[in-house]
Amino acid sequence: MEILSTVVKVFLVVYFFYAVFLAHKIKSRFSELGHDLKANPWLSFMNISFFWSKAKGMAKDVYDDKINKYLSIYKQATIIFYEIIILFVGYVFWVKYF
Repeated sequence: MEILSTVVKVFLVVYFFYAVFLAHKIKSRFSELGHDLKANPWLSFMNISFFWSKAKGMAKDVYDDKINKYLSIYKQATIIFYEIIILFVGYVFWVKYF
């Protein structure tokens, strides 16, 4: 149980740093294209919905393959993040009650 808990914690830390890294790459790509994204990528892990909703909204106006790729990677990482949390909670519930 301790090993699984440690693995989940490590994944959470990696996920949040990776999300900030992707947010910075998206903001720099918008800057390269001449558009100003007002949201701060370094705070994207604190207020996840604000930065990513702004980035998705601007991506609709400025179609760019790199930005869409980064948004897709973030979406996939988020799905994996939620799957691991659900599996961990399910495992803890299973061990405790069955």
